[in-house]
Amino acid sequence: GLEIDSHEAETADLHLAGATAANRLALREVNWRHVTAGVEAMKVRGDLPGETSIADTILFLGDMALERKSQIVALLTDLDSRLQEYPRERVLIECQLSDAFGYWGEYQTSLLWAERAVTLAQTQEDLDVINRALMCMAWGLRSAGRGYEAAILMRAAAESTLASPSASASARAGARERLANALADEDPRETLRLILLTVDDWDRLGMEETKIMSLGEVIEPGGEGVGHTGRCRGVLPRRPSWRNQTV
Repeated sequence: GLEIDSHEAETADLHLAGATAANRLALREVNWRHVTAGVEAMKVRGDLPGETSIADTILFLGDMALERKSQIVALLTDLDSRLQEYPRERVLIECQLSDAFGYWGEYQTSLLWAERAVTLAQTQEDLDVINRALMCMAWGLRSAGRGYEAAILMRAAAESTLASPSASASARAGARERLANALADEDPRETLRLILLTVDDWDRLGMEETKIMSLGEVIEPGGEGVGHTGRCRGVLPRRPSWRNQTV
């Protein structure tokens, strides 16, 4: 594995690269190790935006994340409290907190963090940050059972993200997937089309586990995706069995 001295400021960028790669490959233990060491290295360097970039890679799904829930929350809330002069980065961390609590089933807490992110994002002129906060809010509303409001907000934010020339490839893929979810009740076939495009997006980005999760949207028994089960079965066996290896 790649060994990095977390006490030297110059290792911070290597930890960011390691955390990002582990996120894409769903290597949870590796991701967490690089996140914690990288945050400390960024602190030595005095780089709050760098800390934010590393924290933005944290993986929330799985038993490991639940076991480390208190540590993850402590890391993110501590960073949030130190980002007073970095509103853009603070929005990203508050979205992270909202997503985390949503994954963990704490929907009201998720919604509270989403509301904070949206309130702060409205003071910014960065459309990509505003869109992320709005999608975060929409996801929180959907998780809290407020589907109608969520669908309207999700559609607007996702379409804005897809139209933004500065949006990252992963942001566009995530927006397309969330737009698909927003349209699920009113247009199942368009949802299927968007999900299959999203699968291709994740595949190009090398995000295998995220791709598998997206495929789950189109192979539900009796769902509109039944005509595509051949394609789905063709990629499902490629699910990585090496997620806990080191890099």
